[in-house]
Amino acid sequence: MQVVLLLGLLLVSVTALSSVPLVHAQPASAAASVRVGVYLVNVQSVNLQAGTYNLDFYLWFNSTGNPQYVDYEFTNGQVTSLDVVQNTSSYQEYRVWGTFQTTFGFQQFPFDNHDLTIDIEDRTLTVNQLVFTPDPTSGYDPTAGISGWQLSGGTMQVTTHEYPGQVFSRAVFSVTINRFQLQSFLEDILPIALVTLIGMMVFVLPVERTFERTFLSVTTLVSAVAISVSTMSQVPSVGYLTLADEISITVFILFAYSIGVSVWLTRMVVNGDKENAERINLKAAILVPVVVVIFLGLQLVGFA
Repeated sequence: MQVVLLLGLLLVSVTALSSVPLVHAQPASAAASVRVGVYLVNVQSVNLQAGTYNLDFYLWFNSTGNPQYVDYEFTNGQVTSLDVVQNTSSYQEYRVWGTFQTTFGFQQFPFDNHDLTIDIEDRTLTVNQLVFTPDPTSGYDPTAGISGWQLSGGTMQVTTHEYPGQVFSRAVFSVTINRFQLQSFLEDILPIALVTLIGMMVFVLPVERTFERTFLSVTTLVSAVAISVSTMSQVPSVGYLTLADEISITVFILFAYSIGVSVWLTRMVVNGDKENAERINLKAAILVPVVVVIFLGLQLVGFA
């Protein structure tokens, strides 16, 4: 009898358990996806010394289908003026004027180019709550530009940025400003190249014309220094050599060499060894211009 009673209780227990619904783990809610876009209207100014630039652009956030208001901020700049074009729970659009900052690289100066970026994040929602997606219609107005530069690029990319204990989705709009190559060559490279070639003409003069040789070397060296200082005043002080620095150093070495050779040849003439002085001077007259062209050419190709 006890066995029958025990089996009855076991049967009742199994039946009760089978009637309890199974509880499945619910997946965490997916992060809201927001399409972000920028359309650049104008580059108002670029300050290479300070690493700042003023931009005028449209900014929009589109979360149609999954409304998500974006409380955005610019992590590399600040707004100076703002017009609200449209503002709903699923779509916000603004006309923004702002000042932004970045670290410009001048290794290729005077043939340098620079990326002007706009970095956008939500103020409070992490990547687990909100993820940006780039709007392919982002770009810039064909009439946008700044004197002395030409624009290219105009792309929107999305990445993540990590802070201590938090990761945020970051949208980065980037447009590139490029110097006009021909203008840079004519203004910054050709003058010092011509002065250097003129200075090397000292080896064409007769070895006994000491005064003329010295005058030509010194005056062209002073001109080369003045041109170099004027060129480098266009960029801030940096902790590395630019292409213009490399060219200037090469030019100064060549001038030091030509002046040193001229002094040596003058001593040889004074000591009555004019024949050997003329022979050495002729070799220098042939080799130095070739070395100048090759050396400067290799530097330009290396930084192209």
